[in-house]
Amino acid sequence: MFKDLNLTLGIFQFFLTILMLISINSFSSVKKGYVTLDQLLSTTNLGYNLFYRILSPVVFISIVTIALYALGLPQLTKDVWLISIYYFGYNFIVLLVTKKFELVNKLLYFTIVVSSILLSYWIYVTTLQYGLSNILPDSGGLRTEFWLIIIIYFYSLLNNFTPDYSVENERKKRFLLKRYSGLNKNYFRLLSPTFKNDKFLKTIFFSIMITEDVNRPPIFRLFERLLFFTGMIKTTGIMQVTSNKMLTDKESIILAEKIILNSYKKHFNTHDSDLWIASKIASDYNAAGYGSEISQNYGVLKSII
Repeated sequence: MFKDLNLTLGIFQFFLTILMLISINSFSSVKKGYVTLDQLLSTTNLGYNLFYRILSPVVFISIVTIALYALGLPQLTKDVWLISIYYFGYNFIVLLVTKKFELVNKLLYFTIVVSSILLSYWIYVTTLQYGLSNILPDSGGLRTEFWLIIIIYFYSLLNNFTPDYSVENERKKRFLLKRYSGLNKNYFRLLSPTFKNDKFLKTIFFSIMITEDVNRPPIFRLFERLLFFTGMIKTTGIMQVTSNKMLTDKESIILAEKIILNSYKKHFNTHDSDLWIASKIASDYNAAGYGSEISQNYGVLKSII
């Protein structure tokens, strides 16, 4: 049926990797393309995080394998475990390119990657490559039930573990200060005098810029400029302002200042805390609702600006 099985497998596994990325990301908490620094750092609900991240690729390749056997395509199940390597390889490259890897808990990250890949391989060589009869639960004995009990036990154990948040907070602070230093050096000269001379406006501006730059790093913005003609891209420039024309970084900064200043004038007489006002400005700036993220950035940056 397949004249060149290796080529067919390579192409098929490439598309399966894309499908896995889409499937797993669709179940994450990231909405509208934005990821918060807390999501990158978080070990909250450690049991869920570990089981979800380790087992997701394993579950995916198992479901795909079952479907292929059911469709009479056992040839395409060969070395299906390699998809886990491709999946984590892609994620690793994205973390490096977007400069988010410095936020990651390295020990936890590589524990998840190695565990998931090894488990995928083990499941493949012991079960998946031998057909449906070895994949579906056995009807006799308590083998399946025994392993379910073990999994539930470790899930419960890890879920009740309380991580040391001080380590995460310090790593987040270092990341924010490093990002602010670089962005301030490159873009401060483009700010208007109003923002240059007002500490609050400058701080909230860079608090927003950091989050936008984390989610739309330079390489992403390059693709946005290249694909703007398609009409699918609505936001461009470092500040990711919505416009019917493609914006330069300077143009996006000018428009962003107008949005921030109008929101500031609306909220600054409310006599609420500066953190609350920062959150409201962020919500006005981006309907995706990252007010809490921006106010946290502001809380760190205001002590150094």
